[in-house]
Amino acid sequence: DLSILHVSEEREANGDMLLDSIKKDVNLIADSEEAKLEFIHVFVPPDPRDIMETGELEKIQVEMVSGKSTLFVLDEETVYSYKDDDFFYDLTDVADSLGITDENRYFGPNGEVCALLLECNSYLEANGGINCEGQYIAIRNHTPEKSSEYKNAFSALNHILKKGNENE
Repeated sequence: DLSILHVSEEREANGDMLLDSIKKDVNLIADSEEAKLEFIHVFVPPDPRDIMETGELEKIQVEMVSGKSTLFVLDEETVYSYKDDDFFYDLTDVADSLGITDENRYFGPNGEVCALLLECNSYLEANGGINCEGQYIAIRNHTPEKSSEYKNAFSALNHILKKGNENE
């Protein structure tokens, strides 16, 4: 019902705490009695030469291209790598409704907002133990016919952004 892909330089990122928090705080739509949540973490070594040796690049490519993740928490390099390939849903309306400034938006090739900066997001740090420095949040691009499959991703994204910025 909600699958989150997290790509970062954090070696050991465990999304269980985040998933528990989202399950408790967000009204998720479930296909069955209880919503099924998944957190997929891919470690990206800081040295680009090490990425090829670890096989992590292939994991990112598989999940971005054919994975079932609907919500992404990604490092800037991954957003940059996929921004031209129509992988991200345009979040301009979300950014506008939440008053997110241009400095905190990642723009795609046609001026669309393909990701939003999570810098110092207190919700992810407190409830997920995720270091948000240099991290962006995005949603997989989809057609209007599939919008019902993305309601949980939008609910989680809005909750993370609203709660994470309450202390600012």
